[in-house]
Amino acid sequence: MIFLLGEDRAYLSWLAHHRNGFVIDWLRKPTRKKPKVHRASCAEIKSSPTQKTHWTTGRQLKVCSLDMDELLEWAREGSGGHVEHCEICQPSDPASASSSPDRHLTKLGKEIVDYIVEAAVIHLDRNDQDYNVTLSDVAKSIHKTPRQVSQSLTRLAEDG
Repeated sequence: MIFLLGEDRAYLSWLAHHRNGFVIDWLRKPTRKKPKVHRASCAEIKSSPTQKTHWTTGRQLKVCSLDMDELLEWAREGSGGHVEHCEICQPSDPASASSSPDRHLTKLGKEIVDYIVEAAVIHLDRNDQDYNVTLSDVAKSIHKTPRQVSQSLTRLAEDG
């Protein structure tokens, strides 16, 4: 289990490298808001309309683990037994895990996603402000032509 406070880059890197993991999203100071458990692949805890999102800074706290039972036990101890489950990613439903978009990728789709995520993590680790990956970059990295990659990349973008 990993506690992340003030480490947005480490948090985003953990999500990228542990897509089958789980995350508790909570506030640092206890309030009426209950901790909420999510899958690491849930858009609610890794996507933002702005670049200035504070994932683990300010009032936010994230606890990450590959073991959901461990996370739930920790959260129940700290919240008096009250933990919410995300309605979007449904982390407690084994059926929703098998229907996760990460599990239905074609081999080419998986190669594309893996490259883009790895490139993003490298740029985050270097603290680069500009992160631009072109279709040609992706195709070249997985030894395909842009035409071979284009259709899969379009489908991935449409599927979210």
